[in-house]
Amino acid sequence: MSEKAIMTFHEKFKQYDLGKDHPFKGDRFENAMRFFESQGLLSLPELMIVKPEPASKEDLLRVHDREYVHLIFRLAKENRPYDFETPVSQEILEAALLVVGGAIECGEGVFEGKAKRAVSIGGGYHHAGRNYGGGFCLFNDVAILIEFLRANCGVKRFLVLDYDVHFGNGTSDIYYRDPSVLYISLHQDPRTIYPGTGFVWQTGESDGEGYNVNVPLPPRTGDATYLHALNEVFVPMAEEFKPDIIIANGGSDSHFADMLGNLGLTVNGFFELSQLIRKTAERVCEGRIV
Repeated sequence: MSEKAIMTFHEKFKQYDLGKDHPFKGDRFENAMRFFESQGLLSLPELMIVKPEPASKEDLLRVHDREYVHLIFRLAKENRPYDFETPVSQEILEAALLVVGGAIECGEGVFEGKAKRAVSIGGGYHHAGRNYGGGFCLFNDVAILIEFLRANCGVKRFLVLDYDVHFGNGTSDIYYRDPSVLYISLHQDPRTIYPGTGFVWQTGESDGEGYNVNVPLPPRTGDATYLHALNEVFVPMAEEFKPDIIIANGGSDSHFADMLGNLGLTVNGFFELSQLIRKTAERVCEGRIV
């Protein structure tokens, strides 16, 4: 397997901008790329920047109900919001399809042997379920990636590590009965933050019992406690489950300066977190991470 890494980026990602007074700004994607460039990361010979194609409706229907997909396309055409915090327009829809396409490019590149690791800039819309959106999310790119890899690359076992400050209720709901997807989420105590769910007792149902693992953490947790939780929960479960790939649903909103969350991580904490994920992936799935 190649030691190269893939990063997907499209200039139209900036269209995923939810409004002047909304906390989700479209300039975050270009700001991230400018920062990477200032650090010399974009000129590394092992990094491939890939411009994704938009996901098709068929890709969306791998996960989402047809009626829901039709609703989002209709709302985009009419420039109407899905709910009070999730606007929809043709520009936002175009960006959302490109983000999903980027996730697919990442997974396909890893399993075609082009790279060992891949980063889908702008991805991680984990509040979207099969027949609902919300929390700034229209389509669940993580779940669509899983179903693409299952159908096209023969992948059978998936571990999703979700370290956004918010619980990924959409991803959890989609795979709540599915033992082929181990979903582990570290998030702020749901009694204190959106979406108000993601408790320790929500562990899955039927064949999926035990494959939904929630680790709610108190506000102001900080680096040391957060990394301890990862070492105590994520690492041993990954070693036992032995996934074919680890999908890391990252979120910068666990940072201490984020306006929506209050977990208190530092940049060094994120670095240690990423190193732990990488080393675990090397042991359990030949280093494959998206």
